Amino acid sequence: MSETQTPDAPETVGAPVEATECPRECRRHAARGPLWAAVGWLSAAFAAVLVAIIPYDPGESLCGPWGCFPPLLALVSMHLLWFVALGAGTWAVARWLPGLLRPLGFVLLLAGVVATGVLVTNDLAHWLSKMPDDIRQLWPKRIGYRLLTLSDVPLVQSILVGALCVVRGRGARA
Repeated sequence: MSETQTPDAPETVGAPVEATECPRECRRHAARGPLWAAVGWLSAAFAAVLVAIIPYDPGESLCGPWGCFPPLLALVSMHLLWFVALGAGTWAVARWLPGLLRPLGFVLLLAGVVATGVLVTNDLAHWLSKMPDDIRQLWPKRIGYRLLTLSDVPLVQSILVGALCVVRGRGARA
């Protein structure tokens, strides 16, 4: 109200209104960030799944004595989906519990390396015992094949995201 107006007089239409800011603790505005983040991560997951429907047929060129690959785009889609899932979880930890980022990285890294070692050792022991001598020299391709086609467990993704968490979590405080 201006000094010339009396308390009973109505305010003039079109008079500038004083802007007020919400405090940082405003619950309504504080929920926007996590809501937009959830929308972003869900959109990324949806996009990763949509990769599988891109029309592409590599033919029979992806077969060898180490095995045949499943449909390539479905495989890429699953690996991307694992990256999005681990990325969303890691982002949430980095945002709300930054002190746990480095321990989470060590756990992911250790779990990924140990599981990869067990998988490779077990698979090579079985595969090498069944293969003739001239094909045994292809064991590195067999390892690559097994790691690429194993989309049920995020081994490679865990190792990469774990290493990133260890590096990013160095300066994080609890």
